[in-house]
Amino acid sequence: MSDTAFANLLQRCNQANEIPQHIATILSAARTNWFTADQATTLVKAFGDMNYRIEPARALAEKLVDRENLYKLQAVLPSGAQLH
Repeated sequence: MSDTAFANLLQRCNQANEIPQHIATILSAARTNWFTADQATTLVKAFGDMNYRIEPARALAEKLVDRENLYKLQAVLPSGAQLH
């Protein structure tokens, strides 16, 4: 995802009033875009509660352009959470 498109997505996520809306925004973007591990990690880290990070992280993990950096996304999940 381009830097500009990512900034717009991040802004939309930050404007989401409810956690389900925030998650839906990320899931929607993951259907049609590709992300770097750093971008995905930034989106997932926006959730303060670690338990809300799992679903969007799984969706984003499938859309990484740099899968060799998947460990970055895994590192921001609760202990024992799996991306598969």
